Amino acid sequence: SLSDIAKLDSRMAVFDKNSGQLSAGGKNTRYNSLLIDGVPTNDSFGISESGLPALKQPFSLEAISEVSVQLSPYSVENAGFTGAAISAVTKSGTNEFHGSAFGYYRDASMVGDLYEVASGDLIPFNDFEEFTLGASLGGPIIKDKLFFYVLYETVEETRVREESEFLANPDQIAAIQAAAAGFSTPFDPGVIDDPDAYSLTDEKLLVKLDWNISDGHRASFRYNSTPGSDPRFPGERGTSFNSAWYSVDYGLEDYVVELFSNWTSDFSTSV
Repeated sequence: SLSDIAKLDSRMAVFDKNSGQLSAGGKNTRYNSLLIDGVPTNDSFGISESGLPALKQPFSLEAISEVSVQLSPYSVENAGFTGAAISAVTKSGTNEFHGSAFGYYRDASMVGDLYEVASGDLIPFNDFEEFTLGASLGGPIIKDKLFFYVLYETVEETRVREESEFLANPDQIAAIQAAAAGFSTPFDPGVIDDPDAYSLTDEKLLVKLDWNISDGHRASFRYNSTPGSDPRFPGERGTSFNSAWYSVDYGLEDYVVELFSNWTSDFSTSV
């Protein structure tokens, strides 16, 4: 993930690996700014814990050719943050076709047990599965003139809650259901069930075109999409009805056009 790369800088600290929260010099994680190909890509509404407009990160690492970390660079070229500027440069097509296919898999059998300090007991992880699958392809449309790069990645992780010590018995469940059905406005609370089938999903699509207009002029177009959904289960497993479950949806859809020349500063716009 991006946090694995950024934490190689000793001034950066990872608060929470799952959400990708990074602190620069002890500052709040929302004080950072992520730039993709020079364009700021942050959570404008303050919804995400990591400050990024995606569940994981708004791009696949497979699509990145370079990452740099700058801590509070006091320059007129940088603005809108007081923590770290994390700049990522996406890959481009070349005169040769190149591509990749990749995948990662992990489950509870691949990790150790948790050590509880108070009791000294080893606590096994709840069963879970995580996998990532993706593929990319880049190459020429017109050699030496027009190039493309495309990447797709999908991530899925099971979401399971901790088991509660106080499980509701069938009689209690039936009594609650009957009481809710007898309201002046009847309400179906649902059932108390195991949410093992619910999963976090995160998809990434990147399409990039690079055009060498002339010896002194170049244009780049990038489309980036990152829809994702994170299921939430309030309460503890075995104590709450599935009518209380919900999902938080995140996503970014970004169109960026960049124009470069040998006589003017770089220009970029994001829609």
